Amino acid sequence: MTASGRAKWDIANPDHGVIDGGAGGLHLADWTADRYAGEAEPIQWLCKGTIPLGVPGLIAAMGGIGKSYLALDLALQIAAGVTGLSRPKLILGGRIETEGSAVVLTAEDGFDAIHRRFNGIDPNNIRLCHPNRLMVVPLSDAGGTKPLVASDGRNLTTTPFYASLRDELMAIADLRLVVIDPLQAFVMADVNADPAAA
Repeated sequence: MTASGRAKWDIANPDHGVIDGGAGGLHLADWTADRYAGEAEPIQWLCKGTIPLGVPGLIAAMGGIGKSYLALDLALQIAAGVTGLSRPKLILGGRIETEGSAVVLTAEDGFDAIHRRFNGIDPNNIRLCHPNRLMVVPLSDAGGTKPLVASDGRNLTTTPFYASLRDELMAIADLRLVVIDPLQAFVMADVNADPAAA
């Protein structure tokens, strides 16, 4: 998936790619200090100094604190193209550094709840500047929540829904953000007890 994404967006594979150690596993001699000579690749930011671009992240806090609002607002700002504004809204203290398409999958909020949230956080309807770049799917109104990952008690595996969603996401040329809210609803395993599932 990573290789096809890099090819699609014409991003070269990094020079520090993972080395296949074969059956023997890790080779310490492959990781000497000279491998780290010169300048490191700069971080590309989704939100300057707070959220890197192209890196999975997790917003974790107690319930009712506003994680879903924050994620929806971030998706809205990225899709609306606020990077050119002289004073864009900050997200987690960082100025949005890129724009493009954003996808939000929500298992807990229905269409009407999302609509009310948009009316609250976007009274000026900036979401309509580039309406095709913002896709918010309230799964309760779109056939129900389906797992992305499942467990048979011993192994984790991706599901057909994951494969289908991945293919659709990879077809979005300017995709910058995917929000899965909440994670637990999309994993048929205990993400709290099993770090591999998370």
